[in-house]
Amino acid sequence: MNNNNFDELLANKKILFSGFAAFGGLLSAIITLGILGEEYSAFLSWTLAGALDAALIGAMIVYAQSYYQTKIFSITSGLKIALKQGLIIGFLGGIGAFICMKFFGEGELGRYIGWAFSGGVAGYVVSGQVPNLKQSTAIWAGMIGGFIGCLLLSLDFGYTFGVAFTGAAIGLMVAMAEVMFRKSWLDIQIYSEPLSNGINLSKPINQFTLTLGVDSIKIGSNKDMDIQLKNPSAEHENHFASIYYDNGGAIFHNLIDGSKTTIQVGIPFNFYECKLKVVV
Repeated sequence: MNNNNFDELLANKKILFSGFAAFGGLLSAIITLGILGEEYSAFLSWTLAGALDAALIGAMIVYAQSYYQTKIFSITSGLKIALKQGLIIGFLGGIGAFICMKFFGEGELGRYIGWAFSGGVAGYVVSGQVPNLKQSTAIWAGMIGGFIGCLLLSLDFGYTFGVAFTGAAIGLMVAMAEVMFRKSWLDIQIYSEPLSNGINLSKPINQFTLTLGVDSIKIGSNKDMDIQLKNPSAEHENHFASIYYDNGGAIFHNLIDGSKTTIQVGIPFNFYECKLKVVV
């Protein structure tokens, strides 16, 4: 596979989320088995696995989203938050899954409910870090992914690969839900140099989309910005602009000069080294 084909794969959000989430599931399974050893209780198994599954699968999807937006592998505050939330909520979810298993029986039904719990927690963790991904949508997508993953676990791939496949299913469902349920989005092209209104010699280096909604899309030089650009001037802060909805229309708020402009749907405009277009 040449570099162009590999880049195309990494530009596909469904493949990117699935692959990173599968790796998170693989790490979770390896760590869980390493800690548990040969003798362990069902309670310890579900709480430990629930915490690690939610933390690592959720965090790896957040990491994939960060790479999708920047094409840079970097540790952001969002990734750290996802890990912390995943460990805490995943542990509580593991307790809930254990209780459900006891209530519904420790057979197949209990396992499916338990994995749906874990997937839903992973979806919740992701929803807080992916711009305008509705919490309810992410939770349901994660639950469906966890349920599908449990089906794969029953095919005797072994626990380690089974959890990896479960992570992939969760990542795929979250990516699909994020695209399917959005009403409008922002198409972003990042170039090597700032764009002018005339002839541009700069080359496109990244293209991605972000869902538009109640949360503003932040543009700046900080690595935690939704759209990361170079700093146009040492005089300005790291946050250069925001795009948000107001009265049914998308507003571009330029924080450098203070201006606010209503964005026309389907008509691209330039802001430093990015070209932006609202699509419905």
